[in-house]
Amino acid sequence: MSRAEKAAFGVYLHWPFCLSKCPYCDFNSHVRHAPIDEVRFAAAFAREIATTAARLPGREVSSIFLGGGTPSLMAPQTVGAILDAIGKHWRVAPGAEVAKPKRLIWVAAAVVLGIVLAVAGAAILMRQKPQDLAIKPPVETQQPASPEPSAKIAERVQTTPPAPAAPASAPPATPSSPPSAAPATPAPETSTQPTQSAAPAPSAGRAAMLIASADNPQKPAVSLGSTVWSLIPPAPNQPATVAVKAEADIPDLKMHATMTLRKNTDPTLQATHTIDLKFSFAEGAPITGFKDVGLPQMRKEDSTAAEALTSVKVKISDTYFLIALAKGEADTARNLDLMQTRSWFDFPLLLNDDRIAKVVFQKSPEGQAMLEKAFEAWK
Repeated sequence: MSRAEKAAFGVYLHWPFCLSKCPYCDFNSHVRHAPIDEVRFAAAFAREIATTAARLPGREVSSIFLGGGTPSLMAPQTVGAILDAIGKHWRVAPGAEVAKPKRLIWVAAAVVLGIVLAVAGAAILMRQKPQDLAIKPPVETQQPASPEPSAKIAERVQTTPPAPAAPASAPPATPSSPPSAAPATPAPETSTQPTQSAAPAPSAGRAAMLIASADNPQKPAVSLGSTVWSLIPPAPNQPATVAVKAEADIPDLKMHATMTLRKNTDPTLQATHTIDLKFSFAEGAPITGFKDVGLPQMRKEDSTAAEALTSVKVKISDTYFLIALAKGEADTARNLDLMQTRSWFDFPLLLNDDRIAKVVFQKSPEGQAMLEKAFEAWK
């Protein structure tokens, strides 16, 4: 075999589907409103990889690129099947680059770690014994529809969001640590200081931050905290509609997370509601920001299975993300049902050091009542 035949090479796989077609794009990409049969596509990719490997046996793969289209629309199982097929037929070089638009490395790694985080987190929060739960296969989630592209949402984000009034409900009555540092975003919402106790007060829900461990993926690090819910009255010079805010304090990480759900009143933005997800960290916090956030997921109490809200998201900064919920009739009905009937809001995260994580907010009875009141007002 010649030196050229022995040389390492890169593998490119093309995913031809997008949420929307950009007018300047001339790639082979298509908008498909019907569900995509990813099982058939994964099988077709595997056959093509096997056929190519028969012509190029014994080679080493130095890089893998998944392009398109919007390859981040692929389910984690599909990404995992593709990577498995490549590893089956060729040797993958140590430290091989897996390059992708929209951080598909995160999606691929989530095939294993995302499941572990969900299962272990639910176990620790509900049973305190994650080792008692077996790792379960991922639950199929509905393919996101095509609300407005995230770039268009970013254009419409207010550069100075109005500061809401103080929360209606007080944080847990426990000793406070030093005030949280303000997030690196314009005009952040008022933050509640992190508390030293992870046990929620009677009026608060639970919260947790789960971070995957590279040394032992089966045992992610879990930091517990509490969630306080409040109604936010309409801001001055803004449409007269309330908002609902959940504030989570994770004392061990010196982290404060705020999730604000609003009804969209911008007629040019194709979304029914928006979710602002913001973070702030006190001095000396082990985490200072995030590379990306996944679509929000809703989960029942005492369950590890979560369903993603049909939505799109855009990163504003390392500590600020905006999520827009799809406006289609079927998507709206599904999203509203999930938010009203599920007990947990889960947000997958990618840390700046590429670790996978998840922050979760639990509805308290007061939080559930506030959401019901807001949804009634938003009709």
